[in-house]
Amino acid sequence: MAYLRKVSTGAITERLDDSSEVYQRLVQQRAANGSAVWESAVEEDTVSVLARVAVGLVDPLGALVDDTQQLDAGPLGEGGTITSAEYTPSGAQAGAATNTRTITVNAGATVHATLALVAGVNLVSGTPSSMTINAAAVTAGEELVVTSAHAGTGIPDPGGIVTVEVTYTA
Repeated sequence: MAYLRKVSTGAITERLDDSSEVYQRLVQQRAANGSAVWESAVEEDTVSVLARVAVGLVDPLGALVDDTQQLDAGPLGEGGTITSAEYTPSGAQAGAATNTRTITVNAGATVHATLALVAGVNLVSGTPSSMTINAAAVTAGEELVVTSAHAGTGIPDPGGIVTVEVTYTA
């Protein structure tokens, strides 16, 4: 079991099985300049950190297929503010003008973050794409889910990993 720290912000994941698919995908992520996005952290690092990361996998989907997956609930035991949300695809996918796909992070009817794969928004394999934060406030106990949904005849979703950084009120 291991923790990971996001290099750019210091936010820490919940404890992850280091042989799990989630862990393996996170440690393989690279920033646009090729540097690692995540580094190892130890349990002692988690004590004073007010920023935690919820993680969810998105399965590869065909153009006409939609899916919803629950994010791990680790950091949502307390209320806080979403400070970033990213989707890191397992493969490349170009956005489209009409028949598109949208990745959302939501809890019930509240849409917290979105990434619309429209013309000009192109996914690069292994590189995080920022999601637009629509509703930053997270209440204690909220269960976040990630949904990948097509519009029109859609475009495929290569699958990937969604990370949502939540900063707690001290």
